Amino acid sequence: DALDHLWEKLSSLVPLLSTLSPMGRDHVSFVCALWKYGIRMMIEINTQSNELIFEEEVKLSHWVRFDIYSYRVRELDITWGDRVSIDLMNLIYRQRPRLCLTPNLTSLRVHNRDMSVFAQVFMHRKLRYLSVAVPPAPRDTGNLFDFIKHRLASSKWIQLWIKNDVGVECIEKELASLFTHLTGLETVRIPYI
Repeated sequence: DALDHLWEKLSSLVPLLSTLSPMGRDHVSFVCALWKYGIRMMIEINTQSNELIFEEEVKLSHWVRFDIYSYRVRELDITWGDRVSIDLMNLIYRQRPRLCLTPNLTSLRVHNRDMSVFAQVFMHRKLRYLSVAVPPAPRDTGNLFDFIKHRLASSKWIQLWIKNDVGVECIEKELASLFTHLTGLETVRIPYI
């Protein structure tokens, strides 16, 4: 079916989340005072942040439309442009109808380490391929690894991107525990970024 083909591989999170509500970038507004020629001027500056937000309220009925498309997604890339606001993440955590939002997903790539923890809502037992940037905070790294241990027991391939400011020695114990639990792994890659 044509819809299955269109939604099978997503190179961004935006199309999927847009089935819940139109999306936009958060606007930040602030006022600053400038002195010029002895005169104080107040200037309002409006700028667009890089965080994605829902432009309309998400109702529970919107999740029915979301499900039509989320079940079709097999491969998902969460990129640097997919930085969602904390409010949007919290709304999804509160309202989601089930633990995993994409039950037929087989491949997940998370290039944005700020989104690694949020990516848990896309992980489940059928996921075979995972490429994820390790979050910078040790607590978040531990939580992510615990989640992977318990939800991705049948994964075949995993890649953990580690930024130079984290270092493998800081998470060595968590890595050992993770790989002890993932006995079906055929390929493990740990590149530095």
